[in-house]
Amino acid sequence: MEPLIAPAATDPTEQLRAELHHAIDETDDAAVLQALLTLAAHAQPALEADHPVHLEDLPPAERAAVEEGLRQLDAGLGLPHAEVWAEYEARYGVKSPRWK
Repeated sequence: MEPLIAPAATDPTEQLRAELHHAIDETDDAAVLQALLTLAAHAQPALEADHPVHLEDLPPAERAAVEEGLRQLDAGLGLPHAEVWAEYEARYGVKSPRWK
């Protein structure tokens, strides 16, 4: 896959959209495309201002997992994003195009 290079846009959101379109167009990996489709399907309602996600609206198992994560953060057990991404890179061989 080529580096993520798309025509420059003045709006940061439009630039991200262009880079994502470019990445989708350049990949032949069905698993990556399915993951993006799944992410888009699940994330869209949460991203819309008129559809906020509230903890009490989550199914019990998901709410319990979020609450456990919040307890861990309160206890100082959170991991910095860079550490999480490094583990993801090591496990899946994916390099971050943006956060380095």
